[in-house]
Amino acid sequence: MTIVRDPRRRFASVVASLAAVAFAIVACFPASSYGQRPEPTVRESFQALVDEWTIRGWITALDDEDESVRRQAARELREIGGRAVPTIFEPFDFFGSTGSRERDAGQLALMIIGDAAVPPLVERLRDADSWNRKCGAWGLSVLGDAARPALPALIATFDREELDYLGDALVAVGAAAVPPLLERTSAKNPPSLRIRALRLLSLMATRSPVPPIELFDPAALLESPDGLDAAEIFLRLGLHTELAAARVARALERNEQNARWLVAQGFSGAGPQAAPVRPSLLRLLDDPELYLRCKAADGLASIGDPADRDRVVAVLVAALRETASGDRTYLFEDAATPVGRLGAAGGAAVPVLQSAIEDAKKGAYPLSRIFDVAIPGTVALWRIGVPSAGSALVELLRNPETCGRTVMAMANEPRGSAFAVSALVPLLSRRDGSRCGYHFASWAIREAAARVLGATGRDAREAIPALESALEDDVPRVRAATAGALRAIRGS
Repeated sequence: MTIVRDPRRRFASVVASLAAVAFAIVACFPASSYGQRPEPTVRESFQALVDEWTIRGWITALDDEDESVRRQAARELREIGGRAVPTIFEPFDFFGSTGSRERDAGQLALMIIGDAAVPPLVERLRDADSWNRKCGAWGLSVLGDAARPALPALIATFDREELDYLGDALVAVGAAAVPPLLERTSAKNPPSLRIRALRLLSLMATRSPVPPIELFDPAALLESPDGLDAAEIFLRLGLHTELAAARVARALERNEQNARWLVAQGFSGAGPQAAPVRPSLLRLLDDPELYLRCKAADGLASIGDPADRDRVVAVLVAALRETASGDRTYLFEDAATPVGRLGAAGGAAVPVLQSAIEDAKKGAYPLSRIFDVAIPGTVALWRIGVPSAGSALVELLRNPETCGRTVMAMANEPRGSAFAVSALVPLLSRRDGSRCGYHFASWAIREAAARVLGATGRDAREAIPALESALEDDVPRVRAATAGALRAIRGS
């Protein structure tokens, strides 16, 4: 007998051997000869347990460091197909704070199973239990365009209730969901349904053009209980902008419940289309809440009016100083992001960013401070155009503990990164268990690396061989990002 000493290479054979033994045990239990029974037989129960063990093993193996194990796991799950769906949602805290690893693994499994997962996910979406419906919506949002056959069930659920992840699933389906959503913007529907449909259409419009939307009674939507949401959506879609801006101003003047939060968060990073609410955002720069000041500044930075820059920078520099240490470092990125968005105009913040980064490396909890302060601060310096930021980013990308957080921050608004190509290429094949870096699945790191390389264009030509290999990745989203990067680099 040949002994395989590498435990990773033994994984596939071990799973197969355990399954074989279990199936042999199952055979010892005779099947019931009395027809259907309301309760499963011992044999059926044991069979179900064996199936769950086997499926769970293959799901875990999808992110194994050994390529042969990963490919075997992917083949097995494709063959199992939709029968794997119940096991994916088995963990008790799947949507909770401790279930992130299970969600990462489940997301990867669903993307690999593909179309075969649609029927059992639709069945869950139609279930009487709200948790099962939430699982169905989440799973379909993961499948993206492959979930198109589920569109009738998604729309029926959309008409009936507000459900977590349902909007994500409809947006992921893409263009096919636009016509039924347009129908739901009609005046014959309740305002809440119309606003939810408009929200999804505004999200879709950021990815690809949507047909013109005609609203015959915009005032009714703006004065509804969800009127502030409607105003934000109108502005993002370029609909009735004067009416929408006036509605936002009235909400702040009246101090309507949650108005400050809705306005600051709603227009953070919204871009030039938020220009009609510029006076409202300027007002929020004096808000007592630090977080809201940062979000308002981000909205103004994205609008890009030169008249606002000095005031915006002053607010953000003060916020950077306040969050660089102590117990509020989790807010540092909210100030650093708009500073970076300003580009060279944010130069006044450079000394504060550099000082904060240096202090973060000396703190009592260096890794935590690096995640909260050093990485977003370095990305901001890079966007401002500080030359030394490039070498600092390369160092972060080459560190296995910080590479994930760094490349995801760079991919948030990707731009030319020729200096980092050699550090990005290894991330295209990064496998680090179910995690890579900080709070990100390894496949998401590979996707982000491909996006940043694509944004670099022809200067990333040395990455072409690695990108060509990444076209064979098990995850569809990684393959799509890789193909896009190759087109951008080759100029086709």
